[in-house]
Amino acid sequence: MSVRVGLLSIAFCGCAGMIDGVEKGGPDAGAGQIAVEVLEPAEGANLRRDYLTAEGNWVARVTFRARAEGAASVDWLVDGSPRGSSAPPDFALETEIASDGTRALEAVARDADGRELGRASSSFGVTAPPGAASCLDTLRALGVGFTEGPAAVGVATPVTIRMPLNGIQYHSSSLTAAPRATWFMDCELAVAMWKMGDSFRAAGVTDAWDYGIYNYRCIDQTVSPPACPGSSLSMHAYAKAVDIAGVMIADGSTYSVNDDWVIDTVPSGGNACTVTPAATPKNQFLHALACGLYHDHVYNIILTPNFNAAHRNHFHMDLTDGSWLLHKPAEQGMDIVGHEDD
Repeated sequence: MSVRVGLLSIAFCGCAGMIDGVEKGGPDAGAGQIAVEVLEPAEGANLRRDYLTAEGNWVARVTFRARAEGAASVDWLVDGSPRGSSAPPDFALETEIASDGTRALEAVARDADGRELGRASSSFGVTAPPGAASCLDTLRALGVGFTEGPAAVGVATPVTIRMPLNGIQYHSSSLTAAPRATWFMDCELAVAMWKMGDSFRAAGVTDAWDYGIYNYRCIDQTVSPPACPGSSLSMHAYAKAVDIAGVMIADGSTYSVNDDWVIDTVPSGGNACTVTPAATPKNQFLHALACGLYHDHVYNIILTPNFNAAHRNHFHMDLTDGSWLLHKPAEQGMDIVGHEDD
């Protein structure tokens, strides 16, 4: 996932303390050792868990930095547990903290052979996320611009999102269309699409074109809602499904589901994410994109072009309750790997 600036500012304070005669957060050097100083986070900083991961966890995203002249690397420990190693010049390390409370931080400088050259200690606090009690609260905490409504049949929590959403521009039907300025959907889909933005941006995606969200209809479009005889309401009727037809990355390259996805041959018990996709770069890119969303459980159901002819030109992604499925070709049956996320 790409790095996202925290929604709430990290509060820094210049309150340096002393531990066993050593200035917390400042240079810490013994005889024959180098001075090591924790630069970030500042001693006593308070970090809020204001970032929602694809798995649905609120975390604080924090960057550690240190000064350790002459060191080849710095090992970082939080509450005594290793968080990773970093390199000069500022020994920056990005990590996520998922629990609240005061955290003890150590920076251990080492030479090229791994010998310790010195260390510094500091501490910072982590606090609970800002009022994520409801879906609307979650959108507010994520910093998503939206208005509630308008009311629409089938939609439990209607919202109109101000675009772009988590850095991604969306275009109706084609990239030649102007980017959407707003988009109507259910609040739960807005949160899922915000998570999808992380996956898209990590893959270099800047824009996507789509075939829409809300459409009050039955899955079998030859019958009419609300009864849907012999069928059932589509998740589009609840504004909890989105159809993505393709994406564009920063260099202008485009990836069309209709043109670039190669239908997979899937053995029994497999799916599009358990086989090796045809070795064309655009096909592999689209498979990686869809499978990343599947493995991160951003959506409950993902239909790829493998499913049937009606889905040849887009990914259908929805939030069907109680499901976690990635469909393979209809003639080969439904995937058996889908299950409730543990």
